[in-house]
Amino acid sequence: MNNEQHFVSGEMREIQEAFKGARWFETDGCYTLFDGQYGSTGKGLLASLIGQTMGHKIDTVTTNAGPNSGHTGYLNGDKILTQQIPVASVVMRNLGYSHSCYLNAGAIIDPNQLWKEICEYGYDDKTLVNESPLFIHPAAAVIKPEHQGDQHSDIASTGKGVGPAMEAKISRNDQAVFGGFTPVAWDEFYSCHNWVRPEKISYANLGRCFVETAQGWSLGINSGFYPYTTSRECSVTQALADLGVSPRAHRKSIVCLRTFPIRVGNTEDGYSGDVYPDQKEVSFDALGQEPEYTTVTGRMRRIFTWSWNQYMDMIRANQPDAVFLNFCNYMTEHEANQLAQKCAEKAHMLMGRPLDFILMGYGPNNEDVVVWEG
Repeated sequence: MNNEQHFVSGEMREIQEAFKGARWFETDGCYTLFDGQYGSTGKGLLASLIGQTMGHKIDTVTTNAGPNSGHTGYLNGDKILTQQIPVASVVMRNLGYSHSCYLNAGAIIDPNQLWKEICEYGYDDKTLVNESPLFIHPAAAVIKPEHQGDQHSDIASTGKGVGPAMEAKISRNDQAVFGGFTPVAWDEFYSCHNWVRPEKISYANLGRCFVETAQGWSLGINSGFYPYTTSRECSVTQALADLGVSPRAHRKSIVCLRTFPIRVGNTEDGYSGDVYPDQKEVSFDALGQEPEYTTVTGRMRRIFTWSWNQYMDMIRANQPDAVFLNFCNYMTEHEANQLAQKCAEKAHMLMGRPLDFILMGYGPNNEDVVVWEG
């Protein structure tokens, strides 16, 4: 790969130096971004920031995402909103950084949503095929119309069909996976295999691989909140398993956290789930903030206080190298710095090594993220 580095300035230069100093993307292997709570921590923002500051060093961007989670990033003031294609890939494509974009075996594909993103973000531009091809693992699950909607009325899910699509894949139906799915309506898609390829990428071809994981660690099916969970685990190890690589291929990971974690909103008949015993539900009004609405469902989110039980469980299970503490604008600067300090101390105590660095987010844009000084 021979990517030319674009100029970055201000706080982004400091962030770039933090990643470089911790030797991110220095050697081949996997570098993972994951959510340490219940989702919506700002993974898209961090992915766009990494794509902008470190994209010149990345060979492959991969994800196991499904349409039940949205990812929002920004580049030069333009909003990027995806559910299937990893945000960092969109950013890197816009900056001209050649790379492979890979929806791996853990991905769950909504054909209509994927096609929309392919067209919106230029992955149908055949003139760039040698620059940024899009690969999709043949065993990625496919969502059909009958999978969508509320499958369990008492659980406030997104209703996007991810769980039923996974059930169909487990049932070993050829039409349930991408490699065997050939709808007539998608003839145009299948006539363009020269730029969108149903193909497994081997570890030997991943190079320096950036892994964007979907949803949040505490939403994992084995997290302890069953049945109010997603249909799979949301850990670093699960991300590597979905990619089909050994844990020995892993190099670094960064966890995204919110100062006030959220869960998806309840529905009229459905409940979205409990939280840790040391958390309590609060309101956006009490925090002096405008209500937040989920990207996928449009429902108002439920918001909670911070949980140290959750943080320590996440550290033990995932052993991150760095932390992105987001929504620091929901508290005073002094409170945010105190929280960052305690995060650093507890991580060091539990892992026996210090974090590489902590980033702090104060807004939705790349320029709103700064390096914590400690």
